[in-house]
Amino acid sequence: METASIEAKKFSSPDKNAKKIASPGRTLENGKAPENKGLQAASAYPPDTGSGENGKKDKGNGGGRVKPTPGPEGYKHDCADMKATPLTRAYPREWNSWRNRKSKCTKFPEKYSWALVWRVFRDFLLSQGPMPQDGKQYTLDRIDNANGHYGPDLCRWATKVEQNNNKGDNIKIVHPTTGVVFNSRKLAKKHRVKLATIHKRSAQGYTDLEMIVGKRDPDLASVNATLPAPKIVTEPVLQPPMDVAWSQAMSAAYPGEAFDLTAAEKGMLKSFAACCSLTPPRDVLDCAVRHWASFVNKAKNDHGAYNTPSKPTPQFLLKYPRAAVNLWLDANNLVIGKYDLIPKPKAPEPSEPVKKLSIPEPVRLTAPPEPKPKPPTLAEIMAVLNEDDE
Repeated sequence: METASIEAKKFSSPDKNAKKIASPGRTLENGKAPENKGLQAASAYPPDTGSGENGKKDKGNGGGRVKPTPGPEGYKHDCADMKATPLTRAYPREWNSWRNRKSKCTKFPEKYSWALVWRVFRDFLLSQGPMPQDGKQYTLDRIDNANGHYGPDLCRWATKVEQNNNKGDNIKIVHPTTGVVFNSRKLAKKHRVKLATIHKRSAQGYTDLEMIVGKRDPDLASVNATLPAPKIVTEPVLQPPMDVAWSQAMSAAYPGEAFDLTAAEKGMLKSFAACCSLTPPRDVLDCAVRHWASFVNKAKNDHGAYNTPSKPTPQFLLKYPRAAVNLWLDANNLVIGKYDLIPKPKAPEPSEPVKKLSIPEPVRLTAPPEPKPKPPTLAEIMAVLNEDDE
């Protein structure tokens, strides 16, 4: 029986997939079970082998994680040495936060604006610096929540808790004697109630001391009445959408005419607002529409525009936003500074021309010419002849 089975094995057709398929109970020749790798998810970054192929030594590689330069000033060296793509891979969290906040300003230009100096990620990182490396999750947050502008000296790296405490609907109460600041979450935790309960008490007219104590008390209300009134921060007035501003400007410039916008044209106006950055987009739009001929001439002279429309169109406005911004700046006598709009410096007054001193031409000192001898007279000639005869 053994010889028959051996001969059967010799003449049986070989299975090409015999080496690839192995049952769970079957062992290989080396005595080890086959490794079941299964389906593995593809990694976003290649594994770091420590050889430097995906590290700092190869800054121009197409993929792989790039290690930032260590030290508090390392990001400055990276901004100076790295190209754009490796820099974003070296600082992925900062890049994601920069991209998300910038996209937020583009989607809601009526509420937020983005600084021109932060248009490129390299300039943003160099100005704001990297996130703190303490294991917490940080995102870009505006220091003053009432100010909708993102720019240098106006933002910080903040945790989720810090951002929630900085929201516009957050309640902030300062204890009159200790100076301790209570916000909505701190009060809710102190009284073991929901956050909605704290906001409900504030809406019901609880005084600051009653909010801190957590109950109604006439004595606390009388004491609170003697305290100085807290400073009321008014909420910023929301500006109308860009399509409404367009309709208002067109109605003022061309009364009696109807100008309906398509969905694509409304999107163009939003993109135009994002290009205005530090300048108010609605004022720039209104200035360009009302002075369309001047705007067209500026687009021709500064940017070589051609095939210009006779009446305002969102397409042409989006194509030359810089000309519209410069037109508004010239009309208001302003220039774009590093962080904000500043008055245009006055041109120096022309000074009186310096009078040239009239210097006389130098006189050449020469000896007087010798007088020419006069020709002898006839009497002198006769006298000489008579002397010769004698």
